[in-house]
Amino acid sequence: LLENGANTSFLNQFYRDDDPQALRQGMPIQAPPQNPCDVTKTHRAAPPMHLHSGRSGAALLNAVIAPPAQSMATSSCFDIEKRPPHAADYVPVQSPAAPSTIVGRWHPLPDTALPLLAEQLARPCSWSQTSLDHRQRVIHRLANALWQSRSALLALLVHEAGKTLTDACAELRELLAFCDYYPRQLRRLCRFAADIDQCNGESNHHGLQAKGTLACISPWNFPLAIFGGQIIAALITGNRVVAKPSSLTPLISHYFCELCYQSGVPRDALHLLLASGAQMQHVIGQNHFDAIAFTGATDTALGIAQALAQKGQGFPHFIAETGGINAMIVDDTALPEQVIADALTGAFNSAGQRCSATRLLLVPEHGFENYWEKIAAALDTLTLGHPAAPNTHLGPMISAQARESIRKHIKAALYDTHQAQACELPGYYQSPTLVFAPDWQTHATEVFGPVLHIAGYPAGEFKTCIDQINRLGYGLTGAIHSRLEAHREYARNQFHVGNLYINRNQIGAVPGSQPFGGARLSGSGAKAGGPFYLLNFVQEKTVTENLMACGGNLDIFGRPSGHR
Repeated sequence: LLENGANTSFLNQFYRDDDPQALRQGMPIQAPPQNPCDVTKTHRAAPPMHLHSGRSGAALLNAVIAPPAQSMATSSCFDIEKRPPHAADYVPVQSPAAPSTIVGRWHPLPDTALPLLAEQLARPCSWSQTSLDHRQRVIHRLANALWQSRSALLALLVHEAGKTLTDACAELRELLAFCDYYPRQLRRLCRFAADIDQCNGESNHHGLQAKGTLACISPWNFPLAIFGGQIIAALITGNRVVAKPSSLTPLISHYFCELCYQSGVPRDALHLLLASGAQMQHVIGQNHFDAIAFTGATDTALGIAQALAQKGQGFPHFIAETGGINAMIVDDTALPEQVIADALTGAFNSAGQRCSATRLLLVPEHGFENYWEKIAAALDTLTLGHPAAPNTHLGPMISAQARESIRKHIKAALYDTHQAQACELPGYYQSPTLVFAPDWQTHATEVFGPVLHIAGYPAGEFKTCIDQINRLGYGLTGAIHSRLEAHREYARNQFHVGNLYINRNQIGAVPGSQPFGGARLSGSGAKAGGPFYLLNFVQEKTVTENLMACGGNLDIFGRPSGHR
């Protein structure tokens, strides 16, 4: 009743009598305008994906809860050259949820194998000469293969990457969305590129073609969606790909690449490189790449950009998406219950191991104690446990090293902290923690784990907070909670982030609806899942032909050149 009685509520505005026509404009019952340009184009929401379709939900759940059958992962250069590595050289993959559980084994690329890759990259690749229709059919078959293999993929996401069941399903759903969106978007871009003006006496053609050879470097926190999304974008545009996943999740990447090969991707068009960071740096330095797609830490991205500049061989395009401070700013008009729910989701979903996760919560100073107490109490309601358990909210950290880094940060905190009850399970678990951070402006760094920093700001300084966050230099995600249009409008125009979320949590991005990516210290500005993302993987080409040298152009006489 209180909500519906507010001056800004839907019912209050709809039934006002002072200017009903103006106030009701845009309401759900309004007839659509005659001019389609008067409204923003909307898309019918796709039906939810039922991961249990075709089999019982219990059978799928049982298949995911049980550790997957142990698999062996190798770099693709061994497969092409028919040189299997020695079995003794394989390294076990431990589950972060239970390190005693061996999920599979993988073979780290030895330095002696690097010349094999160089030889393969020196050979021509025919993938770029295939038609868009053919490549789209291959990606469609890949989507079907991913769907048919969902039990194995979800099990790997849970046991190798420590994903909760909810997060694992969401990641597979995102990858399937990429398989659908990128081929459709490329066709739109091709049509747009071909729409150019013509000159009398000449024929002008403008189109898109593959860049050539791309390196795709992806992180462990989205080992399927980011790894696969980069590869799909590169393959659909006709490029040859050298894919380097994180050494913490080699089994998922190997499984995905095998599905690509089974779906029709040639092995010389997709090279899986289970290599270290130092080896990948050597590969980039010794081989020619036309573009590099990178998702990971800011420092690593800056190092790659510096290495490319010093290499001095052309101008390879660098596509980077890194981390950020990802602040959520709350004003007095926000609903505390919604703020707390969104802050908990943003900060602790995926154990805080998202590049978009909420790191900093700024609330009005006079309401700080209320928010602190309620969020601290809410932490105790979160279930920290094995990711295969359906009731788990937070799974493990990815490694013991990652957990130790978070613990050192919490221990070094200068002010109050609140930590939920510790988990006694034998994995890399870290309790969600709340940290009071009044000095956030001078100690703002990305903390990649289940830690939420909170601070208060003086009354009337909402806009100042946005300006101060901007000066930190990051620009990935940001969120505000406010019912004041002036505050929302200021954030839309002045909050310098790639993805701004208003009155909701700031994690999750739907391909085609919420293009994702940041700028400044948070990336190069490319937006994965957006209408222009594929432009990073192609180059434009214009062909101009003098028609007068071959009999002339009938257009100059007012007749179409194709008329007979």
